[in-house]
This record gives sequence, structure tokens and C-alpha cells, in this order.
Amino acid sequence: MLRATLADGSHMYVSEAPGYIITSADYGSTWTKITSIPQTTSGAGYWSNIACNPTGQHVAAYYQSIITDGADPRLYVSSDYGSTWALSWNPAVASSNVRIMYLGPSGQRMSLSAYKGGIYTSSDYGHSWSLTSAPSPMYYSSMSSSSDGRVIAAIDNRAFTTVTIGGGGIWASSDSGSTWANLA
Repeated sequence: MLRATLADGSHMYVSEAPGYIITSADYGSTWTKITSIPQTTSGAGYWSNIACNPTGQHVAAYYQSIITDGADPRLYVSSDYGSTWALSWNPAVASSNVRIMYLGPSGQRMSLSAYKGGIYTSSDYGHSWSLTSAPSPMYYSSMSSSSDGRVIAAIDNRAFTTVTIGGGGIWASSDSGSTWANLA
């Protein structure tokens, strides 16, 4: 499983199974394995999600364990192009995982969606997280946010499948996730 995030084109991050992140700072000409990011104690897992701000300076990476059936998820953040990493608060419950992440232009504001677990936001570079009042459980498949984190939009992909089990559509908040409206 590969997940890549392209920032301004010069910095790239790719996670490769079974659990390494590689990075390039020269438009993909050369690649380096990131060794500064901690691994879980199980040692068997993969990076299921990775995102960065447009410059690539701020990065968030989500690790999912295979051995514990996802019960050991970890979210790490970096503010120096992946040179050093800090374990962030784990926003997802053990039975869910982070589906999508979005980092604003400065990297200070972040949003993420936990599978069937709601939308969380951070305004301090991913060090602490708050659950928004977004409808849950949903299956958010895409998300974006304004640079100040005030406006958040998310797509619940159940609206675009042939079998809908309720909900779905495009959800938006104009107050940093305090209230939400279904737009479609």
C-alpha cells in the first residue's frame, strides 16, 4: 500500500508497506528513508495516511498495526520536514482508523476524519485534537479547510454509492466545526 503527499513539488513523502516513510527534497530525484519516526512495539503495520502542508515542512502520518487488528493506531506530527517526530494524541478509537487528513497552508491547522468516528480538528500543529459536531458515524472520503480553519468541507461518500444507508452528501461548517450543514 502506497500513500504519497506532494507538497510544492520539491518535498514529497511516500509511505511504503510494511512500515517505512521515504522522502525526497529534490523533486523526486533522490529518496531517503525516514529513520527518526518511532515504530510501534508490534513492529508490524503500515502508514495508512500521510499529509503535509503545501511547503512540506509540517507533516502528519498515521500508523496502523496489523498484528493487533488496528488496535494500536498512532498519529505522529513533524514540523521540520520529517527530521523529528512527536506522538500526537490518538484521535481515533481502536476500532476505527484515520481515513483522510488535511493540513492548512501554515501547518498550524489540521483536520482529520476517523472511520465511522467523526471529524477532529487541531489548531496547534496536531499536538491536541477536538472532536467537531460533524455527523457521525459517516464515511468521509474527502475533506478541505480554509487556511484559518474556520471553514471545513467534507464529503460523506455514502451519497455517491448505489446503496445508501442514510446520510451522505457534502457537509460544511463555517465556524471551525461547531455546527454543520448538509449542502447536497
